[in-house]
Order: sequence, then C-alpha cells, then structure tokens
Amino acid sequence: MYTTIDEFKRWGIVAGYTSAGGGYWRYFPSEDIANYESLGEAFKITPDQMVRVHQTHSAKVFCADRSHGGMGVCRNGDGQDYDGLITDERGLMLTIVTADCVPLFLFDPIKRVIALVHSGRIGTFLEIAAEAVRKMQEVYGPDPLDLCCVLGPHMCTEHHVIQKKDVEALSREGSATEPIPWISMEKSGNCHVDMGAGIVASLESTGVKKENIVDQHICTYERADLYSWRRDHLREKRNLSFMMIP
Repeated sequence: MYTTIDEFKRWGIVAGYTSAGGGYWRYFPSEDIANYESLGEAFKITPDQMVRVHQTHSAKVFCADRSHGGMGVCRNGDGQDYDGLITDERGLMLTIVTADCVPLFLFDPIKRVIALVHSGRIGTFLEIAAEAVRKMQEVYGPDPLDLCCVLGPHMCTEHHVIQKKDVEALSREGSATEPIPWISMEKSGNCHVDMGAGIVASLESTGVKKENIVDQHICTYERADLYSWRRDHLREKRNLSFMMIP
C-alpha cells in the first residue's frame, strides 16, 4: 500500500510513500526486488526505471539521468554515500528510505525538475535541503521562488528526544559555535528536535517561499501503519518514498 501526495497532483507528478502494509525496504535494496516490482506495477514501470542511493546521513545530492536506471535497485552503480536525488528525466522514479527521518519532496513546475531528499538529524543540521536546492539551480536552473516543497512523514518534536551529549556531538559534526535553533533543551537535560523547523529554515535561506513549503505533520512514531526506528527498533524495516515525472 502507498499514499500519494496531493500537493503534486495538479502537475501530474507521481509522489508518495509506502506504509507498513505495503512491504518494507532495507538498506540493501537488491533483497527487496519483489517490492519494487509490485510498486512499479502501480505506475506501469519496472525496477530498471527506478534509482536509489546508498544513504549515509550526508549532505550530498546525486543528479540522476536515464543511464542510472536500476541503480541501487536491481544493479550496482555510482550512487554511493548520497542522501538526495535530482532529475529532470521523465519516467525515472527516485526512491529513498526513512524510518523517522524526513523524506523531502521538491518540484519546480517551470523547469520540470524533481528532487527527493533523506534528511535526518545530521542531514538537517548539515542543511541537505539547501544543498538540494543549490544543486537543482546549478545543474537544471530552476528559480527557488518556483519550488514546491513537501515534508513527508517523520518523527515529531514531542517524540524526538535526545540528550545534551547528542546535541554536542551534532554540533561537532559541523563545527557549530551557536545553539541549534530547532533543538530545544528542557531543565531535565533532555532535548527536543524539530527537524521540520530546521528544514523549513534551510529552504527559506535559499529563497524558497514559505507558502510553498508544506509539512504534512505526520508522525512516524505515532502512526502504527508506518515504520519507526525509535518506536520499534527494527533495523532493516523502512518506509520507501518515491517521486517521478511521468
């Protein structure tokens, strides 16, 4: 089973995410080829028309074209250590996996370019959302003012609680010298993480209009039909997000 994202339907863009009832995806996609075949049937494509990268919580974005079809799905390829995908190719489905991190969907209706990004706590801190916008501009030339952006299901601030030492480790990741505005600290020492707020701020810094950014506010921790690492600690079970220009 899968859910499509309404915000892109008026442009005919295929975008959505799977639920627990629709199978699960691992970090080793070749083991899940039957799931890709099943998903492809719904959109009249095959796994060799899909692309996936090896996600490592980086801020790196990969530009995919038709030659990358099947990469990371039914064959090995160049997509190592990336956490975002961009393309302007029709009929090429971008895919990522998440289980509490944010799947970020971006589309430029003028240039007809799409991007699909995995933004967890580290990726949000490293501003992979802004990097995706910059990469789109650099390679395909869209104006950030035209972008439509949707934050798919991810763990909400209430449940995304970490300790002060985790915040300090995150700050060292990017040599931050100031408090992280989308992480708040309680007197108890626990810290609440609002990845959505961090991503929205990152997108706005590139010129994306706030009114063109939609956070669905669907919490993976609270939704039993979605996989959640924090809730279930199932290392190999992930939700798949997908996006394609038909």
